[in-house]
Amino acid sequence: MTNAIYEAVLVSAPDFSGENSNPMKQGHSCCGGCCDMRRATIIVNIIRLCLGIIGLSSMGAMSSMSFDDDSMGHMNHVDVNWFTITVGVLNVLCSAAAIYGAVIYNSYLVGVNVVFLALTMFNMGIVSVVANGFFIYPHAFLIHYIEKGIMSEDNYENERQSCCCVPV
Repeated sequence: MTNAIYEAVLVSAPDFSGENSNPMKQGHSCCGGCCDMRRATIIVNIIRLCLGIIGLSSMGAMSSMSFDDDSMGHMNHVDVNWFTITVGVLNVLCSAAAIYGAVIYNSYLVGVNVVFLALTMFNMGIVSVVANGFFIYPHAFLIHYIEKGIMSEDNYENERQSCCCVPV
């Protein structure tokens, strides 16, 4: 009796290894096995959305701050320029558009964020080049898979993969 219970648990347990156990899957997995490109696009944009909101709220807090940085006792006001605020708002909007685009399988909405990431890739040196490159990676493959028909609402069950977020 104990052997039968052990085998039943082994057979019915979800596979969290990240390996592609579905022979119908055509697209590859993000970062070598973590999750499918749709899920990866949603995850990286949730991260960017949260960071963007935190950045915008900290800019609001910083704009009302003053500090004493010179030896004469003069108070300096922190300037937050409109360009920085505009880029921050566009970051939040483009991330939200990409999340919605990934949910409804719309390559144009996902592509809006790729364009934004490409335009802002060089604004902070090597850090932004590497970060934006990592963020563009799942977007580009998701767009490719949507356009080729590999990733769609009809066949997402074949492409769905996750190593830890939800059982596959």
